[in-house]
Amino acid sequence: MAHERTLGVYTPYLQGFFYGELVCQLQQYALLKGYRCCIIKTGGFGKFRSNLHIDELDSIVVVRNAVHPDFAKSLLERGKKLVSISYDYFPLPIPVVGSDNVAGVEMAFNFLLQKGHTHIAFVGDLSLYDVRKRYEAYCDQQEINALGDDENCVFSVSDSLFSGGYEAALEYVAKGCKATGVICASSLTSIGFRHQLKEAGQDLDRIDVVGFEAISLVPVTEPDITMVDLNLHLFAYQALRALESEQEAGAGEHKFLVEPKLITPSSEFLEASNAFLATSTELLELHDANYMKSVLTNLYEWPRSIVNSGLDHLMMLQPVFEKQMQKACLGRFLLNKEGKEFIRVNKVFSPHSVQKFDNKDFEALSEAETYPPPVCELDYQRYDSCIHVPIFLKGQPWRVLSIYGDSRIGEGPSSFSAFCDYIDAVITQLVMRAYKKRSPQVQSAAKMKDAGVGSITWIPDSNDARWNIDALNLLGFNSELEQNIYQHMDLIDRIHPDDEAALSEALLAVQEKEFEIKIRLLHKNKSYAGYSIEGKYDLAVDAALLRLSPAT
Repeated sequence: MAHERTLGVYTPYLQGFFYGELVCQLQQYALLKGYRCCIIKTGGFGKFRSNLHIDELDSIVVVRNAVHPDFAKSLLERGKKLVSISYDYFPLPIPVVGSDNVAGVEMAFNFLLQKGHTHIAFVGDLSLYDVRKRYEAYCDQQEINALGDDENCVFSVSDSLFSGGYEAALEYVAKGCKATGVICASSLTSIGFRHQLKEAGQDLDRIDVVGFEAISLVPVTEPDITMVDLNLHLFAYQALRALESEQEAGAGEHKFLVEPKLITPSSEFLEASNAFLATSTELLELHDANYMKSVLTNLYEWPRSIVNSGLDHLMMLQPVFEKQMQKACLGRFLLNKEGKEFIRVNKVFSPHSVQKFDNKDFEALSEAETYPPPVCELDYQRYDSCIHVPIFLKGQPWRVLSIYGDSRIGEGPSSFSAFCDYIDAVITQLVMRAYKKRSPQVQSAAKMKDAGVGSITWIPDSNDARWNIDALNLLGFNSELEQNIYQHMDLIDRIHPDDEAALSEALLAVQEKEFEIKIRLLHKNKSYAGYSIEGKYDLAVDAALLRLSPAT
């Protein structure tokens, strides 16, 4: 099959219940449609801006804020079609695919009300966009159902993992919280929360917990938890559907919401055998015990052997991951005097040989956009998937490992998830070895300064907004809890839909010119009020300083 289009996927990570599942689903949908799929692991949030391989990408999905906002803007300027999953790059005109958090919280709330609970608590890491939206929907449900506003029932935790649940449970017990229904904004948090309550000797028969995201670990560890399934496979489907539309960037619908569903402990879904395999892309591998035992048992030893060989033995993994590993290359990032990014290929790996290039061989050098160079002899029509993993040292791009595969070959098991585990393990050991040869360098981060009364500091690099207390007071958020929750809310969170375009235009140009515009923002009392917002860019802190005041 000739692959006429290439789907690029930028993702912070390759593994986990969220990122791992999404990447697998996106790759599967792309291959089913006859596209090549190129996955680029950025290694974090809001910082990646390398032009690595972009000339080969036609359409792009960005998972969360896997890339720097300026880089996302540059992709649009190059004519690439973009869709973001679970992150809004406002003011850039990039469509967003995400969960319908309002519907999900309403399902959770109604379930707890039907169970007879009249005191309902909320647990979550409120620095996260989706969690904040779930908290706002929780507040709305408290008001709709006349349950009051009890700050002792809100637990703001430091992460969305087990530890966040432990943290909330300890506080729940210490406060003597009366809530018997609990909504956790993440399923890992819900597992940790319930487990810690059990350790504290709480009567779990009277407490019902609902966690967001349906993950296979819940029935294994805490089978009595109810889950809100986000339907991640539909995120992938909706993202590709949005990219395939004929609408131009900025036109038409901006947000695409995926409807969640509620899964209770007594549901037929959980009673069914292998319930969580219904949407899995790796049934063959998961049902092959010999294969899975082999990849689990050697996850440390094989990567160590590869790193000890200077990566020359990389293709020793090919028999285990035949569909993912047909050819590979290792390159090094370089910058010229003008700051132009290049990549020099050092090694090209085939199943039975390694081709090495001298640093003086200019045929092995290419601009990042056109990487890898022709000397690598990569016939893209032979491969329907590739993965680029930039390797960072001290926050700077150092090397890149690129691996090419073909899903159409071989009949045996070849797990993409396990393949990603191995590649991450190889890179982790490679970086640890490199750090041993270098002295660590500690850098102190510059502190932001407030711009004055009613101010918002907007940092384009991370698309992060920081609202000071006076600005929050203007919107009616007067309590310490509210100010803690909303101090990092996005600029788009409370703006009137009709004013989004004006604010977007002003922010995009703020580095060149100051502005003053009138906008409407949603007050805590749920009415829109008029405000004046003045903006200017401060090069000293590399941020836009916005002054907010009531409109006159």
